[in-house]
Amino acid sequence: MKVEEELESLKHRIKAKLEDKKRSTARKKYLLLVLDDEGNKMKDNDLQDIRAVLPSDDRTPVKILVTRRKSEEAPIIEGNAKEVTFEPLSFEGSLTILENSIDKKFRNIQGFEDLFDAIAKKSKGLPAAITVMAGALNYIARHSSGDWTMESALEKAAYYEKADKGVNLLISCAYEMLRPLQ
Repeated sequence: MKVEEELESLKHRIKAKLEDKKRSTARKKYLLLVLDDEGNKMKDNDLQDIRAVLPSDDRTPVKILVTRRKSEEAPIIEGNAKEVTFEPLSFEGSLTILENSIDKKFRNIQGFEDLFDAIAKKSKGLPAAITVMAGALNYIARHSSGDWTMESALEKAAYYEKADKGVNLLISCAYEMLRPLQ
């Protein structure tokens, strides 16, 4: 019963949000509805019910993306469902994202290659972790950031070891580096 109540609540929230968006936007080109990790709770008819509350005019094309985590209890949804598996990036892929995301000024730091390698390894192949850290480092490079120099920030990212259980080290480090700047 609890899952059904959650789905009903989700349907009502979606409808209210869509009506609000429709009112606030004079001209809308596309609508993407992302239901993150709702796939484990949904059944085929739930998706049809959600579609029923979405705008159905030709002026607003709608796409629905429903994600789910692996679960033995989750029902299998038939229809247009496609399984897409995301694997962590390789070390080389992680390093490429870091090199392309970080300010070129960091290449002037002595030993930057080893520091970049350490950061790429610490990412555990998660592109978001690299992107968040690159954003924090770029912020420090572009702004006067108190105690942080580009060198000290890059070294902290490379050698940071203090994170809460379940939190990626790079994301935790970026948060800690930027928190005093808020």
